Amino acid sequence: MDRQRLCRLEREIEIGLKELYPEPWLPELTALVAEWGWQTLRRSIGITAADYGTGRVLARSPEASRHVGAYLPILAGGGSSACDIMVEFLAEEWSGQYRDIGLTFYTPDELVNSTVLECLEDAIDVLAQVPTLQKTAATLVQTCHILKPEDDAYDVSHSDPLVPFSIFVSVPQKRDLVDSLRVAESLVHETMHLQLTLIERLQPLVNASSQTYFSPWKNTHRSPQAILHALYVFRVLDSFFERQLALPGWPVASVAHMRARRCEIAQQIQNIRTFKNHPALTKLGTHLAGLLIFG
Repeated sequence: MDRQRLCRLEREIEIGLKELYPEPWLPELTALVAEWGWQTLRRSIGITAADYGTGRVLARSPEASRHVGAYLPILAGGGSSACDIMVEFLAEEWSGQYRDIGLTFYTPDELVNSTVLECLEDAIDVLAQVPTLQKTAATLVQTCHILKPEDDAYDVSHSDPLVPFSIFVSVPQKRDLVDSLRVAESLVHETMHLQLTLIERLQPLVNASSQTYFSPWKNTHRSPQAILHALYVFRVLDSFFERQLALPGWPVASVAHMRARRCEIAQQIQNIRTFKNHPALTKLGTHLAGLLIFG
């Protein structure tokens, strides 16, 4: 991307973050931001979308081994409009570093006779009911790693700035009434982390700081950058649930789940309303935080 196009992209990001609504996942920017991310990845380690894999990025080699367990369609259509998410299994040398931070992976054998992939496909169907958000996820998520939760009642997800087009999401071992909604939330959650991470590399939102701020999501103090990410992600999730609730045909349990999540998110955002004044935020970061907190 030449300097002129890069400057234009930086300006478009600034405009998008200042306006933000009605679609805070910024669908008009996703393809441009992703293009910049792919160009950066290709220049740094020679990896393109065609040969992407989490293990390959971590190994810094497009020729490293890659174990693909499945392809999940996320955007229907023929030719270039079709899109799949790759389910990748990591070699021990890479999976071990994620286990060290508490992530547990399903093995290929565990998935063979389980409902895990079926649940993930149903979650993608839920996401498809908000087409612009579906397209954003299809553009940013190249690889998905399926996490095995210790307890089916609790969801776990993760993203790693070192692997800019990969997400890690847990899927319950047994189906329940709202499992596809829960997994859809995880997909959106981590997709938004990917997007904001790319945006931050083009438009800094937080200055380096040793200060922390209490996070109602983690129930502990976290860095200003982590708080801004959480604020952005959960505001997007609130909009996602709002769009879903406007659609007919949801079972009672699903409606109750989404309404409860919206109430919970609203309370969490209310609890950090003073964050917009944090000194570590850049001018654009301050403006964004204000929009996310007060709408």
